[in-house]
Amino acid sequence: IMYQLRELPVMQGEADRHISDAFDNAWPPDLEDGFFERQYQYVKLGLRAVMLSRRLRAVCNMPATRLHNKDWSAQAELWRAWREKRKILALRARKAKFYEGPPMSLPVIEKLE
Repeated sequence: IMYQLRELPVMQGEADRHISDAFDNAWPPDLEDGFFERQYQYVKLGLRAVMLSRRLRAVCNMPATRLHNKDWSAQAELWRAWREKRKILALRARKAKFYEGPPMSLPVIEKLE
């Protein structure tokens, strides 16, 4: 668990790089991809932190938090946002596959002698 806890800042750095790349490839006023990437990356980090917190509480024999049972809790909101983002990513992947079309073959070039 300690390794996974120490890994969180590294994962945050990776998330920041993904976010930066998304904004670098977006031009105003169409920054939607950058905002989406930021939300997605930080939802993943938040869920990871919540799961680690629950595991740490279990390992240390600490009582579980009561907050995760509420509809408005951070955990419930993070799961809701993650499911929403995954649906959008799946839809984007299907659209990309649809527009990709059949693979193109390269023309054969005869060697001149």
